[in-house]
Amino acid sequence: MKKLFLALKLSVAAVMLLSFCIFTAPSFAADKLVLFMVDSSGSMDESLGGRKKIDIAKEAMANVLGEISEDLPMGLRVYGHEFDKNAAQEDNCKVSELVVPIGKGTKAQIIQRVNMLTPRGVTPIAYSLSKAPDDFTSVDAERFIVLVSDGKETCGGDPLDVIENLKKQGFKFVVHTIGFDVDEETRAQLKAISSTSGGMYLDAGNSKQLTDSLKTVTKEIREKIKDEEEGVPIKPGQGFSTATLVGTDTIYIADILPGEIHYFKYKVNEGDTAEVVYTVTANCVSSFVGQICDPDRVKMSTEGFGGWKTFKPGEKRTMRFSSAQGQYGGVAKGMPAAAEAYFSLQYDGNTSDCAPTKYTFKIRIKKAGQQ
Repeated sequence: MKKLFLALKLSVAAVMLLSFCIFTAPSFAADKLVLFMVDSSGSMDESLGGRKKIDIAKEAMANVLGEISEDLPMGLRVYGHEFDKNAAQEDNCKVSELVVPIGKGTKAQIIQRVNMLTPRGVTPIAYSLSKAPDDFTSVDAERFIVLVSDGKETCGGDPLDVIENLKKQGFKFVVHTIGFDVDEETRAQLKAISSTSGGMYLDAGNSKQLTDSLKTVTKEIREKIKDEEEGVPIKPGQGFSTATLVGTDTIYIADILPGEIHYFKYKVNEGDTAEVVYTVTANCVSSFVGQICDPDRVKMSTEGFGGWKTFKPGEKRTMRFSSAQGQYGGVAKGMPAAAEAYFSLQYDGNTSDCAPTKYTFKIRIKKAGQQ
């Protein structure tokens, strides 16, 4: 009898699903990615306080990375670490290399590669920043560059133009800059880089200040991660007419009971596509599903009943559903109009004693025409 009840319950859930839009897929992308960009140009071979600046940088990087979790995906790009006196200036201005690709558990690799640096070349900041789309392979993450430099651009490039052009292409990243023993002209350029990208600028005139500046920048990133993991409490709507308006790129947190469907709405422009990422820790054998609908409450996507994801007690998973996939497998062209669109989350507890469970979610909007 109990098995029959369970089967009937799942069947009812499947029928309910027909009135919603479904597309889910596991998420393996990190929400925050960090790329350290370290200057190894010839000027880093100069002395400061009786020590070479590159040695100070090596020590500071080791100290700071020691305090960061291996769970934070990080990578390392360096420039100026090679120089060929017989080569054309144009070739030396392309000496910029991603020596440690961004990933989890890379601390030891980053420290090792920094310790191998020998200052030799020039300072191609603009060229190095232009490589950001290649360095950050995930389209789902917030991207942070921590740039440590003791000099300004020396290859004729314009870092601000690079940042602005990438923004126009829909590629966004934040650059936090640290000026290490810099003059006023270099300070002004590094400040402009951080300001244009939405980052912060910090000065460092000695070993302690460089370590402190790196800690300040990385702490800012880590605190942002912590705040977002906790989420902003929100009360959901119980239907389309009472759907709660939410902002984009903000983590929200709510409780959901077995059998409940939570409704939310968000603002879109014509042609936009939407993606919702949510994380659930189940407290019993249960299933969860998410749905997206357009401003007219018409389903934007469907994947049959495969959208339901089953959880074991205590299992934590991050899921993703999107309006990028059109109904019946076609490719969606985006929202049909500028208005308020909808999405919902449903919890199906498969035992009578399932308690409320918490979930967090974030909605992202991909603008029409954005790559």
